[in-house]
Amino acid sequence: MKKTLLSLSLALSLYSQEIVEPSFDNKPFVLDYAYLESLEKGIKRDFYINEYLKTDISSQEAYSILKLIDKMNEELFIHFAKKYKDDETLAVAQCLRMDNKDLISSYADCIKVGLTLKEATQLNSVDINLISQKLNNKYPTFVKKLKVISSSIPFTKLIIQKQEIYYDIFFNVSKQFREKYFNYKLPSRTFEKIFKNKLAFNKFLELSIKNPKLNNLNKSLLDIEDIKLNANSSFLLALNAFNFSNNDKAISYLNNALNKTNDEYFKSRILFWKYVVSKDLSILEELLSLNSFNFYFLFANELLQKEQKDFSIFLKNEEFENLTKEFTLKRKSLLFSIIKTQADFNENKVSKDYKIGVSQLNQKTLESLSTLLNEEYDLQKQFILSESLKYANLHINNLENLSTNPIKTYLAYSSKRNDLKAISNFKSFDINNLKELLILEYLDSSKEIKEFISYLYLYERFLMQKEEKEESSTSKSLQISSFFQTLVKSNQVDLEKDLK
Repeated sequence: MKKTLLSLSLALSLYSQEIVEPSFDNKPFVLDYAYLESLEKGIKRDFYINEYLKTDISSQEAYSILKLIDKMNEELFIHFAKKYKDDETLAVAQCLRMDNKDLISSYADCIKVGLTLKEATQLNSVDINLISQKLNNKYPTFVKKLKVISSSIPFTKLIIQKQEIYYDIFFNVSKQFREKYFNYKLPSRTFEKIFKNKLAFNKFLELSIKNPKLNNLNKSLLDIEDIKLNANSSFLLALNAFNFSNNDKAISYLNNALNKTNDEYFKSRILFWKYVVSKDLSILEELLSLNSFNFYFLFANELLQKEQKDFSIFLKNEEFENLTKEFTLKRKSLLFSIIKTQADFNENKVSKDYKIGVSQLNQKTLESLSTLLNEEYDLQKQFILSESLKYANLHINNLENLSTNPIKTYLAYSSKRNDLKAISNFKSFDINNLKELLILEYLDSSKEIKEFISYLYLYERFLMQKEEKEESSTSKSLQISSFFQTLVKSNQVDLEKDLK
């Protein structure tokens, strides 16, 4: 049993995103062992196993399903533990869900299972000392990490740790903790130590440079030799240099990044920022020569005042158009862009965190929406476009009570809370000085939000042209930059509300 529990615990974080394709026929859908066994191994089966574990099954039936699970995550494990009803398994589940107050008074194994470094940063020194005493014999390395984050000056303790411990702490404490305690220039000896692990250092740059509040730390990264770093790291170092107004260094890093990648989207991204830094319009021409459909291509066209190409092949969806024919142009555009970005209109999609259908909403949200609709929730119907679209539209109605700005609505819809907070710092926009767009690059969902803006722009323009029958100044007046200008206005309105 202990080996089984260890395997389950190790598997909690090892799950990936795939697509499911449930079949629909005239037979009533029955979620049972036979159906689960008929499914291919993967997220499809894991998703339905999770639903199966919510039904009225015996502990033996729960145990028999264990062998069908591909990648265990915490939600799946909790549901399994509740149905399996084994004392040891339930104990692990309880430890995983236990709050800090209860964990402190628990035993060593439970504390180690349930307490993360991020959660530990919320504890006071007395609690940390108590926990350390309990864990010291069995988990001395974890205790060492706890002592670093609970010290009076955590940074001075962090920089003397071994490379592995340094990275584990830096990666796993909260963003706010890094800002408060790790925003210092790295000593050369510490830098040399952590730089040896290039894979971990690439992740370190992601966390550091994408957080402008770590300004002192980021300033110490201006002269890094990037030959052995990957293209993304060179790109991040370029943005960092540009942020500190070191344009020559930024161009150098951008050129290095360009030479390290064959990906056309990434090349577009690099060339766009090379233009922003240099103001050289010929670089935008080079970007357009890639002929790669993306946010940077569309923006480059606008900056060069060129006619946008016809991208209607990406936009036509007869079923969606029929289902939304009574909707306003703005709502059609918003819904289309959310669905296209989130699910690419794949009715059968299930994400790694079990969001389903074209709506890409989780079960809890969908069940709440079904209550508002005064109808019984039917899981299988969420894999039908018309039903999933209905729920997505209702969810947008609820979100628009908070903000009518489409970028904010998208981030709220997709539960990107940190990015929603970060985008509120977008306070100005000048087409001749695009440095403010660094905020967009630093978002966790940077690529996703730029894809959303691209589809929003193209589909709104597409609908305008359809209504006009022929292209006119109205549709031509819509620009990519329009969405950033309205975002600035929205942020100003929100700020005024907060001040009242």
